[in-house]
Amino acid sequence: MLTTKKNRHSGKQNDWQEDTIKKLLDWSSKQSRILTACGKAEFYYTHQRGYPYDNSELPHHHLSCGTTHTSFWGWAADANKNIKSVICGAWSRPLFMGQWEHSTGDEEEVFNVQTNTLFIDLRIPRDSYSYTKGLSSSSSIESLVASISGMSEVQESMSEKNRKLDGTLSKEDLLRLLARRHVFGGYSRLKIPSATDATHSSLPVCTRHHCIDWNYIGEPRNRPNKWYVELNSDSSQWKEWSFAKDDHHQSYYWEKWSRVNGDERGDGLVLAMRKSQPKQNRCQNWRDGILVVVGVSSFTKNLVVSSLLMLL
Repeated sequence: MLTTKKNRHSGKQNDWQEDTIKKLLDWSSKQSRILTACGKAEFYYTHQRGYPYDNSELPHHHLSCGTTHTSFWGWAADANKNIKSVICGAWSRPLFMGQWEHSTGDEEEVFNVQTNTLFIDLRIPRDSYSYTKGLSSSSSIESLVASISGMSEVQESMSEKNRKLDGTLSKEDLLRLLARRHVFGGYSRLKIPSATDATHSSLPVCTRHHCIDWNYIGEPRNRPNKWYVELNSDSSQWKEWSFAKDDHHQSYYWEKWSRVNGDERGDGLVLAMRKSQPKQNRCQNWRDGILVVVGVSSFTKNLVVSSLLMLL
């Protein structure tokens, strides 16, 4: 076959797209490897190693038991309304590190909106936008799913071969790429230690409980979503350190969070709303919902007004 400059360019372009797609398909696995120290977290986070926990601390415990509404309301009622959460705000994530891997804000777009009670945490790999930009509505996604329903395991394993030579994706691969993102929401319980404690545990400790989770498909996480909070001097950034430590007495993962402009440092508008729990006889097709707002802009003003009107 005669190789021309155009063919060589096309080949390099396809190779680049293949590498990008492989990296995107590995995104969820990579996030898990960083978060769990390649699966070692369940061995680090044990009673025997000095990190006891109760099942009620597990992130999906109340979701599995159907007790998120009663628990969240109880925690909110017991909280001191005069004390603002130290992480109340809107945050991006410039860095996520664990073991020998890391990811940055250049690779993924992360929005972590935390009120004094409820939160929403959204994470999307940036390279996926160029492939999934046509799937901007629930109807377009449902149409994609319907078009490939009934696909056999053999067809799925062949999806890489189904990729077209011009670099576009098969429907199967497109759906798989769409799944490589994560959003979850729920309640953050923050514990502030006493001022006399001068150890590492003097840092605030946060435990998150999920009521909505893209990755929850019936198999709950087996360790708490619990971590230390280390704020910088002006509270514009903070580090999230894993609660349990590895064999070197270090946190096995950590994340750097940076404040998003316009959140008013959590001192302005802070809104936390959740859909009411339905009556038992109406819950068959019910979906949970959370609305959180920190700070005010022209966009959030319109969003809040529209949301309140829908609730009236």
